[in-house]
Amino acid sequence: MLFRLRPSSASESARHKVAVTAALAQQKIEEGSVAAAPFEPEDGCVVEGEDVVVCGAPHACRLIAGSALRCADPVVDDWIEWSETIFAPAVAALVASFEGSPVRALPPSRPVVERDEFSFLLGAFTPPPNGVPAAAKAAISKTWPLMAALEGFLATDNSDPTLAHALLGVDAVYALPAWAPGSFPRVEALVARLPSVDLRPASLERGTDESPTKFVTRLFAAAIARAFPQLEWPDPAVMRCANDKFGDYQCNAPMSIFKALKGAAKSPRAVGEAIVASIPANQFVASTSVAPAGFVNTVLRSEILSAFAVSVARSGAVPAPPLSAFGGKRQVLVDFSSPNVAKEMHVGHLRSTIIGDTVCRVLEYCGHEVRRVNHLGDWGTQFGMLITHLETAYPDFTENPPNITDLTTFYKDAKKRFDADPEFKDKSRARVVTLQAGDPRSLEIWRLLCDLSRKEFDKVYERLDVALNEYGESYYNDMIPGTIEELERKGLVSDENGAACIHLPNHGFPLIVRKSDGGYGYDSTDAAAVRHRLIDLGCDWLVYITDVGQQEHFHMVFEMARAAGWTRDDVRLRHVGFGVVQGLDGKRFRTRSSETTRLVDLLDEAVVRMEASLVDRVKDGKCSLSDDKVKEAAAVVGYGAVKYFDLHQHPATNYKFSYDKMLSTSGNTAVYLLYSHARLASIIRKSGLDVPTLVVQDLVHHPKERQLAFELSLFVDVVEAVANDYLPNRLCDYLYRLSTKFTDFVTDCKVLGDPRQSERLVLCEATGVVMRQAFTLLGIKYLMQI
Repeated sequence: MLFRLRPSSASESARHKVAVTAALAQQKIEEGSVAAAPFEPEDGCVVEGEDVVVCGAPHACRLIAGSALRCADPVVDDWIEWSETIFAPAVAALVASFEGSPVRALPPSRPVVERDEFSFLLGAFTPPPNGVPAAAKAAISKTWPLMAALEGFLATDNSDPTLAHALLGVDAVYALPAWAPGSFPRVEALVARLPSVDLRPASLERGTDESPTKFVTRLFAAAIARAFPQLEWPDPAVMRCANDKFGDYQCNAPMSIFKALKGAAKSPRAVGEAIVASIPANQFVASTSVAPAGFVNTVLRSEILSAFAVSVARSGAVPAPPLSAFGGKRQVLVDFSSPNVAKEMHVGHLRSTIIGDTVCRVLEYCGHEVRRVNHLGDWGTQFGMLITHLETAYPDFTENPPNITDLTTFYKDAKKRFDADPEFKDKSRARVVTLQAGDPRSLEIWRLLCDLSRKEFDKVYERLDVALNEYGESYYNDMIPGTIEELERKGLVSDENGAACIHLPNHGFPLIVRKSDGGYGYDSTDAAAVRHRLIDLGCDWLVYITDVGQQEHFHMVFEMARAAGWTRDDVRLRHVGFGVVQGLDGKRFRTRSSETTRLVDLLDEAVVRMEASLVDRVKDGKCSLSDDKVKEAAAVVGYGAVKYFDLHQHPATNYKFSYDKMLSTSGNTAVYLLYSHARLASIIRKSGLDVPTLVVQDLVHHPKERQLAFELSLFVDVVEAVANDYLPNRLCDYLYRLSTKFTDFVTDCKVLGDPRQSERLVLCEATGVVMRQAFTLLGIKYLMQI
């Protein structure tokens, strides 16, 4: 019968015990996927038999031993029980004491078989060896008589190891290093005779949805486990080779393993060679080599890369990461953009809007259920000022609605009156109260302001091709009192001069969920919003995308949610903070008049400049687009250039806004990438062939073909990374690398008219599919001709 042990989770002692049991029972056991465990055992040992899954080494040993009648032993169960409840805890305490870890209280000693030798030896006391840490003496004193008892028992029965002997011998393996060789010769002889079992599967197969990177990582993890079973090594440190000439992937674990072995290995290179010798048989790796520093370089079989590229070219689609990579389908809410009503969107809103859109597109592509939330600033004390100003400046606004196209000027005029006119200020404050009380006329004006703002916001969203669902601050208004009451019941709220405050560890200021005058602010709204999203909507992941200056505030909101019990262990709460958009002088980006730039104007200026550039290309004979097509292309490239220039920066960094750089035809820009894609489309178009239907064999032959095919295979890993860390710059970096690999490929490898034309056209087609998917995830439209 074949038994499977869940990989990478069982303790070394548990792994050792099930391996020895399998050897003595002459049963086969190997590491591999198992069905879901009914519970998580303390030793991490989960073993699956023919139709049962058991948890914990004692139960696993019973299952394996019971599968062979000749292995039955009347005292096996008792030995297992004694080993697990008495001997193993004593050994664990001994090891922990040497490592400086807390030592658990030990159970009282008792022999499993009542014999005079055991009673006598267990009552004996031999002082622990000298020169050991004081903290270890109690554990050693406890373990010594147990070792002596085993030694005495073996003196009366020194036959070949039975299962009962062997399981005790496994524990003895970990206790013997505490004493000098020869202290327990019979135990040492027993340990020397213990059978060894290789738990590594004889071969590994790549999972259906498993990316090359994940499979190679699993391959090296299995190799390390076999080569160094005494280590529990969590990460094989697999990454792509920095230089293509060394291979595809590199395992960087050997140096760290060499240090952990503390001289037991001759050199890091020897460690690397041991890992290579232990790699399971597979149909994936073509060759390996070990560098002097121990790094293991790996080259994949070219057929694997060819098969992926052909599949992408024929299907016209590139696979997304499987939902299993995220623990299943998740309910995700992304809070982004969030401009303020009665104010123009400016360049500061660009980052939140396009980063949030890309995060949503990636999560949706991966199969998650995504809520795109625009948390508009549509409530608060400023609306008393705005309503009063509109009512006095446009008294007949209901019959003749004002044409307020410049919201920023409208807001500034209201603010000037508020600051200069005490009577106006008093009326504004009073109007806030009537608005919050539901006064019909106040609500009518408030709705008008919201509608006017929404029209201006939609102009930006249309240009950026961004879709959002509006849930402004006002949406949560009625939820705030109940949220505060719940927080009070849970003992999280303290009264400070009439204000309701929540103090959280490691923060120098509290969240104020209710002001001293009884009013509510941002903290109140965000508390109600996070509760609604977690409890009422049942979201698994929340992602807030705002400027980095709000990072601590949202971390406090998340900590409050956890303290209130609104989260589960698998709930993910993340804040993505972005830096400042600067002018070329390094200061916050503004116009020459020191005004904040309207985002719609900034976007349109990129289109105007791009159109002028395309017109020049047409005049120079480098482009054959008609006038109408020039305008269409200018919009696609211009808006795409602004978006890409922002997205390719790490969100947390500041960057200098430069039309010249973002509209450059070289370097890491959308213009270069879109031109590269158009060149690719042109090659396919000129061939006149239906490329996806071409029958090809050896797709990867030339080194540049191979480098391009390998880059294509990495797309799924990049998407998965962005879906986990919400950093769109990873996807931009990948798209730029892919484009440069394609440029290198068409430079060195003639496509049209070459004997390998069909193979190279298929590579072009696969590259185009991946590029278009990447553009789509970034929210950038693409062109087939420029």
